[in-house]
This record gives sequence, C-alpha cells and structure tokens, in this order.
Amino acid sequence: MRQFAVPLALSLFGAALALPFAAIADDPLAPYEGRPLPALVKQLVWDKTCDIPQAEAEGDACQGDVCRFKRSNGTPFKPQRAAWMDLTMFQWAANQNALQPALVQAKLARESDFDGDARLAVALASGLAVDIKSDDYLVQLNPLLVRWAIREVLPPANQSMCGKTAKEFYLASFGGPTRLMVDVYAQLKARGGLRAVKVAELEQSFNEQKGRYASMCQAIAKKTKVEDETYPRTASCWWWLRRAASGGTDELALLFGRALRDYDGDAYKTYASSLPAELKLK
Repeated sequence: MRQFAVPLALSLFGAALALPFAAIADDPLAPYEGRPLPALVKQLVWDKTCDIPQAEAEGDACQGDVCRFKRSNGTPFKPQRAAWMDLTMFQWAANQNALQPALVQAKLARESDFDGDARLAVALASGLAVDIKSDDYLVQLNPLLVRWAIREVLPPANQSMCGKTAKEFYLASFGGPTRLMVDVYAQLKARGGLRAVKVAELEQSFNEQKGRYASMCQAIAKKTKVEDETYPRTASCWWWLRRAASGGTDELALLFGRALRDYDGDAYKTYASSLPAELKLK
C-alpha cells in the first residue's frame, strides 16, 4: 500500500468524489492557481488523515502516553517516527523519480510510475496537472500544484486533528524528518550544490559514487550525531539533487519551510536564512 506524506502533502481521501465536476488542467504552466477546496472537503481530508496506517504502530497494542492520538472512530494510535519510513513517505509529495528509483535502480528514473488513481484524485481535486515532463522526459512535480497544496491542504497549526492539534500531530510524526530534509537542503545550498545541476553528471556521480555530488552527499550524511540518520541524510541529499536537475527545488523548499514556520517555530528560525524569502512575507 502506497504511503502518503501527511500533513506535508496531498492526502486527498474522498476529495475526487466530492468534486465530480472537476477537470484536469490542459496546460500545467497556465497562470492558474488551482481550484479552492470547499471547507467540508478540507475537513474530510484532515479527519481521514488520522486513519492512514502508521507503520511503526500497526498491529501493536497501543498503550501509554505515546498513543494519545485517536483515529476517526476513537481508536488510539501512535504516529510512527522511523526516519527512513517518514522520508519514503515524502516521495509521494515530491514525485515519482525523486529518490527511491535512483537508489534502487541505480539511475534517475525518467518516466512516471505515479499511481493512476492517486494522480487522478489529485488532478480532479486541484484542477491542475500533477507533473510536467521536460523535453528529455524527466519529470517535475507541477510547482503550481505544490503551491496549491500549501494553500489548500496544510491545516492551521491549531486545527483539531486526531484528538489533538495539527501541530501536535506534525511534531509527533513528521517533525524530525522535515528538519532533516531542510537541514540537508540548507547544506547543499550553502555548498552551491543546487545550482546548474546537469542530469548526465548527476547520474554518473550517483552510479560511480564519485565526483562532486557524491562527495557532497557523503559529507552531509556525516554531519549528524545520530547513527540512524546517516542513510536518510544520504538519500535526502540525492533526493534534492534530483529535484535540482529538473528545476523543482524552490516550491518543495517552500513546502517544507512552510511546515517548519507553522508547526516548528524554533527549527524555522534555525533555517530561515536558507529557505525561500517569501515565507517571511506571509
């Protein structure tokens, strides 16, 4: 079962059914910001977020304070916090050829393997194309769609969610992985690693594990005192480089930055200088 990144992405349970009149946008680059979600649909998305399986707790007897969150039927659950599991969830938000295909297949995937039903649901709900294919068949998540998700899907910090607030749910599940993603982004940016990334050079560096990109990722992976974070940091580094190769880092940095700003103020202050300046304007 495909994992969904929540609340940092588009977990759109039932949204397509609620919008039967919707159509996929013909021109993904048109100056169109997407369709506003009705308040009832937003509430449905936020409510159903709590029913998404949590890998670490699934099948376990949920006891104690860690199980302070509740599903829509009142059943307690523990949000999972495994760094790598959380990181893989972000792939759905960041598009298909972002991380795992590159690591598993030892190459940068060039064609879409995005689930058809999920793609249709997102396109119907937003009125926007999900992704954009370049002339060389690289795939970029539609930047307008990312901005639509930020505007329409991310809940307010004090929004009631899972028996607590959206902020509490975020911090219990995606807080750590988001800080990891932003930290790696900030370090790559400081090293100039996100500028003018060429696909051929990036693929060669990844395949041979040599060259400037491999050196950057190896160095960034070591900048942690937590042993379990080494592999996720390496993966995150290649993830950002892949996005940079198709020009897709700005909106994703905005997405992660908005999550920090709204739900994790101290972390946002740490990384604000590396994140898009427009976060300071809203």
